[in-house]
Amino acid sequence: MKKILIVGASGFIGNRLFKKLIDNPNYELKGTSLNTQNDIFETLDINNLEQTNILLNKFNPEIIIWCAGNKNLSETEQSLKNTINVNFESIKGIEDYLNKFSYTHFIFLSSDYIFDGVKGNFKVNDKANPKTFYGISKLMAEQYIIKKFPLFSIVRTSAVIGKGSVFFDWLNNCVVNKKKTSLYTNNFTPTPLDFLIRQIEYLFEKKTSGTYNICGNQTLSRYDIGLIISKYYGINPIFLKKERDENNSFQKDLSLVPFLVIEENINLEEEILKELDKYENN
Repeated sequence: MKKILIVGASGFIGNRLFKKLIDNPNYELKGTSLNTQNDIFETLDINNLEQTNILLNKFNPEIIIWCAGNKNLSETEQSLKNTINVNFESIKGIEDYLNKFSYTHFIFLSSDYIFDGVKGNFKVNDKANPKTFYGISKLMAEQYIIKKFPLFSIVRTSAVIGKGSVFFDWLNNCVVNKKKTSLYTNNFTPTPLDFLIRQIEYLFEKKTSGTYNICGNQTLSRYDIGLIISKYYGINPIFLKKERDENNSFQKDLSLVPFLVIEENINLEEEILKELDKYENN
């Protein structure tokens, strides 16, 4: 039985991953959350290195999946120091454990924001050049993991979409209520959440080590996703406005070239529709 620790199991990605793995009899699963008042997750402040080590040595996980950190750009771009503290300094809390138990597989969720967003179609070996505090913190973490951790997988993903994500929930609500909405045409490579989870599960099942661009196989904009959602509901999208990001709120083109653990020919629009079905069925 594999002992798996999901750090950040109450977040969007971590929670769906936890729910997917919890019923598997081959896994002994534990999840953490910064603030929890239930007995499902362990309370963990990832910046409390002593607390982190107590949990690790008590549970002794063979697999650690790091979904924690601050991904909210409106918050991360306020302070480089604070962003580095939560997205980079926090992972140092597990270094001693990983060096002591070198067979432990550490899986880290990184981001397309390690790139500058100028040319797009970034390959896994392209030079990183982050332009945001968030991207800087993620790149620092990547570099530290590669240098210090014995067995690791770095998962660079892009715009993970699905029910429960702030953007996807917001846009779905806008479309359903036919709310006048401006959507940027900046490009990225949307990643269906269930697809990402399948790739992560294969990673730790095969103990596959390395750096991967795990993302969808199609470059879209936020406006394009609005059109797909409108089509799903049979709504004329005249209330959606295509808009250029004149203030550079987002980078121009953060699209990634997939470098997957397992080759999987997904239909991105079909995957988006499956996520929309979840709103209808709940």
